[in-house]
Amino acid sequence: MRLVPLLLWCIASVVFAAPVTNKPYNADNVQLVKYENKIFENVKYKYGFELSDGTKQHQRGGLQNLGNKVIYRVSGTFSWVAPDGVEYEVAYYADDTGYHIISPNVGLDRAIGAPYDIVASSLG
Repeated sequence: MRLVPLLLWCIASVVFAAPVTNKPYNADNVQLVKYENKIFENVKYKYGFELSDGTKQHQRGGLQNLGNKVIYRVSGTFSWVAPDGVEYEVAYYADDTGYHIISPNVGLDRAIGAPYDIVASSLG
């Protein structure tokens, strides 16, 4: 199934894109404020969480019928508050054309795509 590697790539991209901070991280101070994980019968899902330190992630995905083919499409955002108090947000989507990041407030003002073959080969 070709959709599984793409979905795993999207999840891994979000995890590895987490910000690096110079502040020591103290897990005792961060609380889960909101959590949502819904799977729908029509092969779609909606997922999200918010933490007390300002970190957020929201994602949704599912099969999309384009007439002559069916693709899997994922879209979402993740954000964090930098040590200087500025909130940064990254918006993204992934489909059969690749993984695309659209995030003007961190200097990425155009979509960046990775073709499926490159994504699949990087996953093994």
